[in-house]
Amino acid sequence: MVQMYVGKEIHHSVEDRHIWRADSCATDHMTYDNSLFVSFTNFDEPKSVRIGNNAVIMAYGYGRINVEMCVNGKWIPSFLSNVWYVPELGVNLFSLIVAEMKGYRVCADCREQPSPSHER
Repeated sequence: MVQMYVGKEIHHSVEDRHIWRADSCATDHMTYDNSLFVSFTNFDEPKSVRIGNNAVIMAYGYGRINVEMCVNGKWIPSFLSNVWYVPELGVNLFSLIVAEMKGYRVCADCREQPSPSHER
């Protein structure tokens, strides 16, 4: 099971497959890692996905991925359904649009605590 952390950090390591980036423009949850799927269905024909740099890459199917989500400070078992498999993507995207359409309230706390060297 994948522990799901939705964050904005950019990593380039083997552990990237466990990081899900919150995306306010993604129309679906998407992953590049087919080993995460517990169930999978191929699309009849690949579907086009336009990414941030306006390039078009292909999605080949969708499925379910088991995850653990941190809710109110506790890790709970959960899953993401209808996650698109987009191997050229290179990152995992958690669609804020899908979350809101399913009735979840999306909250973010962007406040940063200044370090002592920044205090005036």
